[in-house]
Amino acid sequence: MKNVLCYIDELGSGGAERQITYLAVLLNKNGYKVRVFCYHPNYFYENVLIKNNIELIKVELKKNNYINKIQNTWRVVSKYNFDTIIAYSEGPAIIASLIKLLKPSLNVIISERNTTQDLTFKDEVRFFLFRFVNSIVANSHSQTDFLRTNCPNLASKTYTITNFIDIEKFHPSSNFVHNSIFRFIVVARHSTQKNVPTFIEAIKLLKNSKPPFIVDWYGEDGGGDKQEHINLVNEYGIGDRLIFHHSASNIEEYYRQADAFCLPSLYEGFPNALCEAMSSGLPVICSNVCDNPVLIDDNINGFLFDPQKPEDIAEAIMKIISMPQETRIKIGIANREKAEKIFSEKNFVTEYVKLIENK
Repeated sequence: MKNVLCYIDELGSGGAERQITYLAVLLNKNGYKVRVFCYHPNYFYENVLIKNNIELIKVELKKNNYINKIQNTWRVVSKYNFDTIIAYSEGPAIIASLIKLLKPSLNVIISERNTTQDLTFKDEVRFFLFRFVNSIVANSHSQTDFLRTNCPNLASKTYTITNFIDIEKFHPSSNFVHNSIFRFIVVARHSTQKNVPTFIEAIKLLKNSKPPFIVDWYGEDGGGDKQEHINLVNEYGIGDRLIFHHSASNIEEYYRQADAFCLPSLYEGFPNALCEAMSSGLPVICSNVCDNPVLIDDNINGFLFDPQKPEDIAEAIMKIISMPQETRIKIGIANREKAEKIFSEKNFVTEYVKLIENK
C-alpha cells in the first residue's frame, strides 16, 4: 500500500480545495494510505475527510514565509515517509519541487489549477523547479498547451486531467425550475480573476431592464475586495439585482433553485463551478476564455461573452432571460447529458493512479 500525501495551502471553499479533498477520498477508496496536509488554518472541507477517515495534518506556522513552510513540509514528509506527494496550488507546488531535491526517491506530482496568462519571472522560477518533479498535471487543455509551447522541456511529463464532478450530488431538480423572478447563480470567490467589478457594471446597465432578475453570488473574499464590491453595489443601487452570499457547504441545493448559471472570470483552468452547473442541468452564460469554449458551444448549450465588456455580459444575461422556457429546458438537459459523459470520477482517479504507480 503506497503512502500518499495530498498537499495544499488551505482547505477553503474553492475549486482546487474541493478537487484535492475528493481526490484524497477516491484514492483512499482505491486502497492507498492517504493524508491531507495544509499550512493555513482554513478547513472548510475537514468534515468530508473526517467522514472518510482521512487524517488532516495541521501545522501552525510560526512565520508565514517559504522557509518556515519548507521546514514544516519536510518534517511532515520525513515523519510519515510518503511515497508520493500530490501538490495543488502554487505555493505547495514550489515547495514540493524543492522537497524532491531533498528526497529524490519521492514521486512528486504537481497540479496546475489555472491557465497562465503571462510568463512572469515568478512563473519562470516555478517552471524551472518543475523540471525536477515526476509529473505535471494541468486541469485544463489550455494550460497543457501553454506549458508545452512555452516550456518544451516539460512537455514529456505534462498531462491533462480535467476535474471530476459528483454527478449524483450535483443533479438537476426533479421539476424544471421556473422562479417568478428569474434567478442566476454565480459561484466564485471575490478576486481579480473572477472579474467582479466588470460584472457589477454589467448589472448596472440592466438596473431598470424588464423582465426583472436576481443574481445570487456565492463566494468568500479571495483578495480583500469583497467589501469594495458590496459598496459598489450599494452605490449603484442594484442591491435588488445582485446579492452577495457566503460560501455554502450545500451549494448543490442552490444550483437546483436557480434558473441559469453565470461565470464572468477573466481566466480559468477547468472551472469547477461551471462543471457543477452543467451537471445540475442549468443553462449557462460564461466568459469566452481558456477551457470554457470546450464546455460551452456558443448559442448551442449556452452563451459566451467577452468578460472585459460589461455590455457583452449584459447582452448574454438578457439572451438567456428572454429565451423560451422550452429552449432553456432543452439546454439544461443537454448540459446534464454532457456532464455525465465527460466529468467521470473513474477517469479522474484512474489517471492519477497511473502517475502514482509510474505507469
